[in-house]
Amino acid sequence: AWVGAWVAGRSAAEAESAALAAGVPAAVLLNAHDVIPNPQLDARGFFEDFTHPVAAEKHYPTLPWRSPWATSGWYSCPPPMLGQHNAEVLGALGLGEAELADLEARGIISSRLG
Repeated sequence: AWVGAWVAGRSAAEAESAALAAGVPAAVLLNAHDVIPNPQLDARGFFEDFTHPVAAEKHYPTLPWRSPWATSGWYSCPPPMLGQHNAEVLGALGLGEAELADLEARGIISSRLG
């Protein structure tokens, strides 16, 4: 409760500065999309470009380190479409085509875009 009250009247940057000034390690957390564009991250290969069927060409953030086994990037495709893997995942759990169709008809699963 005390921490909540302390940060309630401050912006994230103000809270970070005050904590650091008091000797408390702190950093504002950012969503990876909040750092786009960033020339340093671009130069380090942090982003991978994919053409998504709906979102078009996008810069997708990856993991913040490199490894010898991921020499050509981390991802092999863009993020999936809604419901793209329903049959694969639910089929592996034993559901057949008729059951999947029933679940979709009842609105339990979906592959619609909106």
